[in-house]
Amino acid sequence: MQKDPRKILEIISEETRFEILKLLSQSGRYLTVAEIAERTGKDKKAIDKHLRILMENDLIKREFLEEEKAYGYYLTDFSSFLLSSLEKIFSGREIIEIENTEKEEVRVVRYDFKKIFKKYFGFMIILFGLFIGYGANIGILPRGNEPTKFLLMLLLVLIGIIYLFLMKIRK
Repeated sequence: MQKDPRKILEIISEETRFEILKLLSQSGRYLTVAEIAERTGKDKKAIDKHLRILMENDLIKREFLEEEKAYGYYLTDFSSFLLSSLEKIFSGREIIEIENTEKEEVRVVRYDFKKIFKKYFGFMIILFGLFIGYGANIGILPRGNEPTKFLLMLLLVLIGIIYLFLMKIRK
């Protein structure tokens, strides 16, 4: 079943629902409505309403626990993957895993900002030099001291080219 990303984001963006998902993720076991309400400090009816919404969208499942005589709630594989991916994205760590769920394959794009910055730093220096050199001609920078701007442009373009050349040699 294809999930609507906009709808999923809307559902988990609600503070209580996100808090419930995090609790279930951290608990390592099933949690009952009473346990969730106690840990969040919210009313059981409110928790029950949020749990229903999460279940309707296949973000959590429930199972009847005989020993507690209550339903225990737990995350689906999709929710676990979604929460761990969000944590990695916002913690600045790389996302490098590809997981197969039972029904569909989930691919995660890899972002390594240090490598991206390192790879394009030479181009950024060259563009900055060109910006300084030609900024006055295209109306972005004020006119004046053109010889200094031209020399600075040449210096930055040269530094960028040398940087790109050295990076090519290291590979």
